[in-house]
Amino acid sequence: MQKASNPHSIFKRRYPRRIYTNTVGVLYRGQYTLAQGSALGEGGMAFHWPHSLPVEQGAVVTFKIPGNAMISVRSEIRNCKVDLENPGSFIIGIQFLPLPIAEKRRIRAFVSSRLESEPSI
Repeated sequence: MQKASNPHSIFKRRYPRRIYTNTVGVLYRGQYTLAQGSALGEGGMAFHWPHSLPVEQGAVVTFKIPGNAMISVRSEIRNCKVDLENPGSFIIGIQFLPLPIAEKRRIRAFVSSRLESEPSI
């Protein structure tokens, strides 16, 4: 991750991301809950959650890439921010822990197949 020269500016992303609004299964502290996805990239994803979660905690996420089988991966919570569009909800950003190369390629293919009419994030 590279930091811009202004300390208050936004960090540049390491991997491109694509809007991902499918259901995501989240196993956190022994409890499995379904969440609504927000964005997906080769290095991680974001999803909507009903309460805040502490960063640097582990979670297992399960999701489906359209046209492919399910992916289940260990991850680490990297950020938690208030969802401005849904009061009382949060957007959780996670980073995937090392992925098998086949799963990484499937995610990369999905992200790079973004339609021109689809906004980039």
